[in-house]
Amino acid sequence: MNLNRLAQYYRDPSELANHPLAELEELLHEYPFFTAGQLLLLKQYRIQNRSRYKKQHRKMLALAPDPVRAFLFMEGDAWGVV
Repeated sequence: MNLNRLAQYYRDPSELANHPLAELEELLHEYPFFTAGQLLLLKQYRIQNRSRYKKQHRKMLALAPDPVRAFLFMEGDAWGVV
């Protein structure tokens, strides 16, 4: 996975639905404190309605330097904030 693709997913998370989950999980296994990647994985679990969403959510809250910003990334569209 390259940096441009990650930036594209961060700008438009809806494109994550077409991305292989294993590739992102592998990247985060290698770099577990890559916060933006953890946030993207959380978003992908939410999009795909995965059972691992709650566990990843707790992990993301522990890693996020700004939990409010993480919340807005995850739920901003539902609140009208993008």
